Amino acid sequence: MRNDYVGFEIHRPANSPTENGDYYGKTPIFEQALSAAKAIGGALYGITVSGEKVFICY
Repeated sequence: MRNDYVGFEIHRPANSPTENGDYYGKTPIFEQALSAAKAIGGALYGITVSGEKVFICY
């Protein structure tokens, strides 16, 4: 799974179900992104080579 992504984005928790949350940061290291997302309770997205964002459930 991790090899399919060139980077990971972390977003702060959303205020409502229809929002994505504010951008928090980006890193190429999965473990670092996962730790940051868990620490703030936010969303984690994988970025593909084509630039598509894929939500990652953790």
